[in-house]
Amino acid sequence: MKKSLLVVNTIVGAAVLTVVTAAATLLFLMLSTGEETIRREGLFGGVFFQTREVRPGVTGAEMGVDSIAGIVGVFAIFVVLMLLVQLTFLVLKQYRAGLIAERAHG
Repeated sequence: MKKSLLVVNTIVGAAVLTVVTAAATLLFLMLSTGEETIRREGLFGGVFFQTREVRPGVTGAEMGVDSIAGIVGVFAIFVVLMLLVQLTFLVLKQYRAGLIAERAHG
């Protein structure tokens, strides 16, 4: 039960962090464009923001997912980091319980 909960927490946490990172990257890309027609990519080519002149005086904007590989890569990195953090927490929690038990008996 604990192992499955650890896996679920890791995957859900990594998914949330990936979505937040993608949204923050898109926001940064939107705010870093100027007057010119431009296409910017972020998150290792995973998301893009593009502006173009539709007609004189009107600028269109497009954004979205360009390559799923970049997003999957970021997700994998977050999975590893979340797993390491949770395992470190569990080891420290067990170590603390051992110290408390040792102090109670000695």
